[in-house]
Amino acid sequence: MKRARTRKKPLGRPVKPEGRSPVIAGRVPESLHRKIKAAAEASGRSMSEEMAWRLEQSFAGADIAEVVRTEIRNTLTSEWGSSRPIKIEGEDSK
Repeated sequence: MKRARTRKKPLGRPVKPEGRSPVIAGRVPESLHRKIKAAAEASGRSMSEEMAWRLEQSFAGADIAEVVRTEIRNTLTSEWGSSRPIKIEGEDSK
């Protein structure tokens, strides 16, 4: 009697399906977990979508802040002249 051929189990990690986002894993305090969960429920997003959305917003806010600092610096420079160094509070040293 012949034995039925069985497929060999592939070795290694399965190939990531196309269109899937990369995973970022990390631990957060319980209080933050509750806030993210509540915000996700309120917005109708999954917790993962909520965290991604909030991270995007934080980067957008940083970009807007840089534009505002640049505009303030340009305005003050044109008013005071370029001989006076302008340092805006909260700005990183360059």
